[in-house]
Formats: sequence, C-alpha cells, structure tokens
Amino acid sequence: MFDFLFRKHELLPLPYERDIHCHIIPGVDDGSALMSMSLDYLQSLHELGLRRVVFTPHHAYPNYMNEPSDIQPLYDKLTSRLRAQATPVVCEGYSFEYRIDSTFRQMLAASRYEDCSSPLRPFLGNHLLVECPWQEPSEPVGDLIDRVRAAGYHPILAHPERYPYWAIDGHDQYKELKRRGLDFQCNLLSFAGYYGDAVRRTALWMLRQGYVNYLGSDLHNDIQLHQMQQFLRSGKYADIRPDLVSCCGNDRL
Repeated sequence: MFDFLFRKHELLPLPYERDIHCHIIPGVDDGSALMSMSLDYLQSLHELGLRRVVFTPHHAYPNYMNEPSDIQPLYDKLTSRLRAQATPVVCEGYSFEYRIDSTFRQMLAASRYEDCSSPLRPFLGNHLLVECPWQEPSEPVGDLIDRVRAAGYHPILAHPERYPYWAIDGHDQYKELKRRGLDFQCNLLSFAGYYGDAVRRTALWMLRQGYVNYLGSDLHNDIQLHQMQQFLRSGKYADIRPDLVSCCGNDRL
C-alpha cells in the first residue's frame, strides 16, 4: 500500500551489465590484492547486476608497467576459479587502462590495430581505454587522440570528470574533445560524490550535456564496493538512473 514511501531505498541494479573499467586482476596494481578478494568483488558486483566484465589493470610508468605476459596467467586462474564457484559473470578478456605518458607514446608509435606485433592491447575489437595524467598533460590531448585513431584504435577516455585542470576552464576542454568525437567513460561513483563535490558537479554537467558515452565501476577496493552498494540504494541514484541507462553504451559494444 505504501510502496512509494520506500521506492528510493530499494537497491536498484547497475545501469549496465558489462563493466569496461575495473582493477580486479589480483596483485598487479593498486586494485585487488588477492585472488580471494577478486572473486568476492565479482560475486558482489554480480549481485548488483553485473553480467560481463573486461579487466583493465593500470599501465603507467614507472609503477605499473604491466604486460600481457604478467596478466595472462592471473586472468586464466581468475576465470577458472570464477567458473568453479559458479559465479555467472562472463569474463570477456583484459586490456589496460593506459596512462598517457612517454611510454604510451612510444607504444602507440609502434602500434597498428590488427598487427599482432603491436604492443598495445585493445578490448572488444579496437577499443582502447586511456587516462590523462593527474597533472595537466604536456601536449594537447586531442592531438594525441587523433594519433590513436590514425593507428586504427577507438579511444575511450577514462573518468574525464576527475581531471581538475579541465573543470576550471568553463568546461571548454570537454567541449573541444567532444567536438573532435572522443568518447568519455565516467565513473559511477563520481555521481555519488565519492571523489568530492566538484567531481560530482562535473559528472552531472557532462550527463546533462549528453557527453557520457560509457560508465565504469573503476573498482579498486572494499571501500569503493561498499560506497557503490550504498549509492545504488539512494534516492540520488534513483533520480538519475534513467539518464545513466539511456546514455551508457557499455552493453552495446
């Protein structure tokens, strides 16, 4: 009779079934440290609505110089353990979250999509997840993105709402990159205020502008998982979930 009183306190599912940004391969970056943690995270995300996942460990100089030879054995073990515990999450491979740095530029110069010797590893075809440095980039991001495209890849910029040097210029950089056709992947927790009010405001502005193309958990740890569970029960999420579902292209890749 009074269901409407509790609507905003129900746990609503994720706005996507496929996650394309997470740090759940164990022991390779600042994300999950142990295989048991990775399995627990995937089980918990499944309970929130996750059905498919692409793993994206960091690739950044000098701390996270991960290579496929490092990741493949862990990926194989994780997928095997996941099947053994009957968690119905389909693992769709792994790529990397590539930091735009000198190492990435060198790899890009030596890469061409569909060339088996290319050092870059895309996901779900030719998609490539890249992130800006936390200090303002030394070259225009748009110019580098053009080179990524020229090499045959489809670039997706990770969590653009979190780069503080873009939020203070009247959002001009977002407008320019969107004009040049760059796709944006926002973090779900940005809309919850997890990274601060300024990031939340930027994320909501991007959502209103139609600039959000993909979403991701960017899951690293227990705290973020708990915050996500809380957010999915909130009125704040219920209010914007239809817009998030509408804009999110994760399940169409």
